[in-house]
Amino acid sequence: MVGEAIGDIAPWYADTPEFAEGQAPERYIILNIAERGANYSEGVHRCVEYIVSLNVWTKYLDFTLYKKIKQAMSAAGFSYEGGGRVGDDKIYPYDTHYYLDFMGVVEE
Repeated sequence: MVGEAIGDIAPWYADTPEFAEGQAPERYIILNIAERGANYSEGVHRCVEYIVSLNVWTKYLDFTLYKKIKQAMSAAGFSYEGGGRVGDDKIYPYDTHYYLDFMGVVEE
């Protein structure tokens, strides 16, 4: 579901990729997903909350790209929770790292 939402925007990976020198895409996304049961009643969880963190790697901060990602995730049923710049581009993979967090709920 998440991969389908962002797949046309940038390549995405479930693990940190290692690219050969000069082979990294101009921009890419590393996807992290966690889940938890929610709306607990009568001894069972009634839905599952999915917490999605998209770690976006680009040469420079790209707020137009982040807006496209937010729109695509919203269309897929996820609410935007927050985001920001992480770390230092002086360590591998030497690019700008920006994260965007989303929440989605699926009823069981």
